[in-house]
Amino acid sequence: VVALGGVLLVAVLAGTVTFDAGGLSSLAAADPTLARVAFALLVVGFGVKTAVMPLHGWLPAAMVAPTPVSGLLHAVAVVKSGVFALGRTVLYVFGPETTWDLGMGLPLAVAAAVTMVLAGVVGLRQDNLKRGLAYSTVSQLSYVALGLALATPLSVFGAFVHVVAHAFMKITLFFVAGVVAAETGVKYVSDLAGIGRRLPLTMAAFGVAAAGLVGFPLVAGFVSKFHLVLGAAASPYPVFVAAYLLAGLLKLLYFWPVVYVAFFGRRGSDGSESEHAFAPPHATDGGYAAADAWERRTLGAETTPFMLLPVLFTVGAAVALGVAPTAFPFWDLANAVVAEVFG
Repeated sequence: VVALGGVLLVAVLAGTVTFDAGGLSSLAAADPTLARVAFALLVVGFGVKTAVMPLHGWLPAAMVAPTPVSGLLHAVAVVKSGVFALGRTVLYVFGPETTWDLGMGLPLAVAAAVTMVLAGVVGLRQDNLKRGLAYSTVSQLSYVALGLALATPLSVFGAFVHVVAHAFMKITLFFVAGVVAAETGVKYVSDLAGIGRRLPLTMAAFGVAAAGLVGFPLVAGFVSKFHLVLGAAASPYPVFVAAYLLAGLLKLLYFWPVVYVAFFGRRGSDGSESEHAFAPPHATDGGYAAADAWERRTLGAETTPFMLLPVLFTVGAAVALGVAPTAFPFWDLANAVVAEVFG
């Protein structure tokens, strides 16, 4: 409803609701104040799906959904529609120049930067694995929002690349959380000690995807974040580079203990192994009554192919995007958007 109000104001001010690369030139000419109101309404409306604080509350709550559903919510479908709409607003409705001439670019950038950092801080305090990943999503979406708000060619390019990169990395993490819950019943970080020895491929995929979200090279996240940082450095406010770096450090502080404890941690006070570290899966038939050919034990008692193969595919895609990003169509698409908007 809020976004609809912004659309109606745009229609009144510009006489059209057709997208135009670089923005509708007549939008702010008639009444700059109303143009600011329209921008604010659109950003607030789409900011709910983008999970910009304080509009983020629904996203951590949605992590209680079954893992495939929460993976789609947090990585692919709903949240990405929010940043897509925000990109359309900044680049094709108002345009980068008008957005900053109206004084709306900086407030949006500040809100995104604050969200990146605060969500990272809150995520550090989460013991529930999926809830921690949810706050990571809140932070990662604001990487994109900040890139769009700064509205430099490099930051916009990095923002669109990060939409794709984040999707593969984050859905890998949610798939892993689902495998861990299905195979061991563990849902909390404090119970993960030694689980990497029970689920080595699964937790290795978690480590690779987490490294990508932090921004390590050879994973998709490095490519997108490299361009986002360069774009921030080229903006009138290079201080936002510090926000990106601080948010990345917070991701490292969250993910490193998870990966380390999973592979090297011991649970008991006497140094004994975790009670589930080498335990058999809950059901030797893969959780289905007639799954003889697909039992978990066919994969060394790790999990079923139906659960492991998607994890390996998505983490493999994240690595491929990090190693050879220019080989994928989205790279040319992001370049085309930048060329269309900035000329």
